Amino acid sequence: MVSKIAIYGPAEALRYLHENFECRSGDLYWMAVEACNKALRHRDDPEKSRVLFRRLW
Repeated sequence: MVSKIAIYGPAEALRYLHENFECRSGDLYWMAVEACNKALRHRDDPEKSRVLFRRLW
């Protein structure tokens, strides 16, 4: 069974990664966390964080 969730923006994605994601390790996980943080600080395109988050899923 696949659950559907809605994530609206890098802040929500970052919260989900920290609170609900089971595997909090690996290069892809940390790249997604870093991309979300950069997007929140307006240092990078939020689309990059979305792409990395989706790859984790």
